[in-house]
Amino acid sequence: MFVNYFLIFLILGLASCQSTETSIGDAINALPPELQGKVDQKQIEAIQNKSTELFKEKCEKNGGPQAYENAEVHHKNVAIMVTTLNI
Repeated sequence: MFVNYFLIFLILGLASCQSTETSIGDAINALPPELQGKVDQKQIEAIQNKSTELFKEKCEKNGGPQAYENAEVHHKNVAIMVTTLNI
């Protein structure tokens, strides 16, 4: 019984995370107009790429050579599950 409640809360939590995800474009549009023109999109992309590389290195260091790919597959599966449940 406890496992069922845990799974329900897990799915609802994941749905909440998915539904509140903000893209960089949305974040930039939320800035005041005087700051929007000062955002360097290339710098943001460089930071995103670097953070992805660091995450991949950490995954491979701690979980082996397939860890990053497994994490990506798991993330996509959870996103599909949340979309399918229409939460």
